[in-house]
Amino acid sequence: MKCGLCLQEAPFFQEVSDKSYFECACCGLVFLDPSRRLASGDELAQYTLHQNSPEDKNYRKFLMPALEAVQKNLPRGGRGLDFGCGPGPTLSVMLEEVGYKMKNFDKYFYPEREVLTEQYDFITCTEVIEHIADLKSFLEELLALLRPQGLLVVMTKILQVDTDFKSWHYRIDPTHISFLRPQTVKLLGERFNLTLLDLTGQLIVLQKSEKAGQDNDESTS
Repeated sequence: MKCGLCLQEAPFFQEVSDKSYFECACCGLVFLDPSRRLASGDELAQYTLHQNSPEDKNYRKFLMPALEAVQKNLPRGGRGLDFGCGPGPTLSVMLEEVGYKMKNFDKYFYPEREVLTEQYDFITCTEVIEHIADLKSFLEELLALLRPQGLLVVMTKILQVDTDFKSWHYRIDPTHISFLRPQTVKLLGERFNLTLLDLTGQLIVLQKSEKAGQDNDESTS
């Protein structure tokens, strides 16, 4: 079995509820056996159960670390993309309320791919990474949309060394197939020329190299 992030061999990790999981010997990524992933229709059915919306105060509170990360590192007026916004975009609404210009993308609910032809000062990606199998291609796609020194703001629960994987609630969700360890996050900087600005709780903030993608930097100014 090969890792979807660094493409290295990934030995068997655990068998849980008749599902096999593997762990990359290189980056530590833990992922579900590809044969046990949900079909797209079943995956969509799970996503439609989510009832998140801008009117949900608890959901807004949950997303605050991502908003604060943008505010801390970028001035108002920056252009952002909320990638994987789900059926009820909320973080983009929150960021617009404090002065940022936002667009949404979600392969099921906001599938307008023209937004993926533009350049952004930052991309938010909350509760998305854990659903992705081909993480290498996914990250390459996102980073191609970021201007030099742009921010990638991710929220996902990190699999810690002392986590009981078998009973971990994050694993139980049938749409969750990829789980990052702290060393996985740190390896991203080396593999994708990113600077890790923050790794706190389930918040990950990465900054693109200043020199990367300069040819596209002025394409949407």
